[in-house]
Amino acid sequence: MRIRDVQITATDLPAAARFYSETLGLPVQLAPDRATVSIGDSTLTMVPGPAYHGAHHIAFTIPAGSLASAKQWLSRRVTLQADGEWHDEFDCPPHWQARSIYFAGPDDAVLELIERNVLDNRIKRAFGVGDIRYISEVGFGVPDVLQTQVLLRDTLGLLPFGEPNPRFGPMGDHDGLFILVPTDVTWRPENRVAPAAAHTVVTADIPTALEIGEHYLVQPRPLGA
Repeated sequence: MRIRDVQITATDLPAAARFYSETLGLPVQLAPDRATVSIGDSTLTMVPGPAYHGAHHIAFTIPAGSLASAKQWLSRRVTLQADGEWHDEFDCPPHWQARSIYFAGPDDAVLELIERNVLDNRIKRAFGVGDIRYISEVGFGVPDVLQTQVLLRDTLGLLPFGEPNPRFGPMGDHDGLFILVPTDVTWRPENRVAPAAAHTVVTADIPTALEIGEHYLVQPRPLGA
């Protein structure tokens, strides 16, 4: 599954746009009613709105084997997030064959660069902003993870990415994952903020639209897009 666009709320749209354009160096188109960030083959759309509880979690795929170089690049721009033992690089579950680094974005978003070593996308140069491939994860806080996994399987044909777990339920594949967690958890690595209780629209390679919980809508790309 590929995630094509993620639309979220920004409480300060100009500041959020500056973060992605000036801090990270990504292409941003700013309009009065939205800011669109080009992230490889995907986009992040931010629309102005009021403050909300919690924070978004969004991950960006980077080339396999590039995490060390990406960490050097990113740490010159932001402070990397660490866990309680000061680790700032993290192994994903073994079958993911992936490693991650995390950093904070606008509105306390928990952003992630993740190398997925099963993908054939290695580079032989130092990492740069143009090597961010696409958005590959979006986090959703839901009342019942296992029940929501069944809903996504039956409606969208997505499969659990690993053994079902009531506290962590990724759905999809190496290219794209919906990360389902209970509403009362907090995002790693700092375990400080809960999932965003805010209107979120995700456009992905799925067969039909589906509301997930109270705040989230996933939808297919328009015909011809």
